Order: sequence, then structure tokens, then C-alpha cells
Amino acid sequence: AGKPPVSRHLETTAHTIGIRDNYEHWRDANYLPAAGKPLWLTVSDHRVHPIFFDDNIHEKEDDSIVAVRAREDPGQAFRPLSGEVTLRLHNICLVKADIVQAILDPLYFLKCVQHCEQNMSRMRGKPGFLDEIL
Repeated sequence: AGKPPVSRHLETTAHTIGIRDNYEHWRDANYLPAAGKPLWLTVSDHRVHPIFFDDNIHEKEDDSIVAVRAREDPGQAFRPLSGEVTLRLHNICLVKADIVQAILDPLYFLKCVQHCEQNMSRMRGKPGFLDEIL
């Protein structure tokens, strides 16, 4: 309930995926986060930690390539997050990919994932973190 078919499909069939975006759609929407590439986050689901890598991630409230949709529990509908809240997910669920480092360091992505996992654990252990996101 409340889960888009795409999100359900991704959770049940893949662990690592690559998706081609529609840059023109995002550009024509003035780069607003709501028009970006979707990322679904169920905060209470500790089995799934979505991490979005993109070299075009900016640390700006009104300019995000990622449109984060979040919910607390699987039975709830996803809600879009504001650009301000999306910024709080940098290096937790969103990583600005450094293309040069990704080429030079064979462990680059693994290190980024480990860093995100540590930050997610810290965030989940923080009292009131749900209020900050939802």
C-alpha cells in the first residue's frame, strides 16, 4: 500500500541498479528536486539502505537531481521531501560521485558506501531523527 510499482520492483529484483535519467525533464522544471530522479526511503526498514550516486548532486535546497520520497513504515504512502530535508541526507543516502576518484581508486564506491552506512547508523541512533526527515 502506498508503494509505487517501480519501487516495489526495485526492492524485489535488484540490489544494485543503474537507471538512465531524463535530463531535459529536470532542466525544464528549473532543476527542482521534485522533478529529479526518484529515490524511495522507508525509514524504519533497516534491511534496505538506498544510496544514490550521481556526479550532478548539488548541496542546494532548490537544485537537486534527486527527488527523495520517504515514509516511516511500509504501510504508509511515500511523501516527497523538501530540498532542505534532502540536504540532510547527503552522505547518508545521497553521494556526489567524484568521477576521478572513482577511476583512480578501485575501492572508491565501497568506501563511500561504508561512510554512508556509518552516517545512517548515527542518524538512526539519534533521538528525534524521524522528525527531521518526515
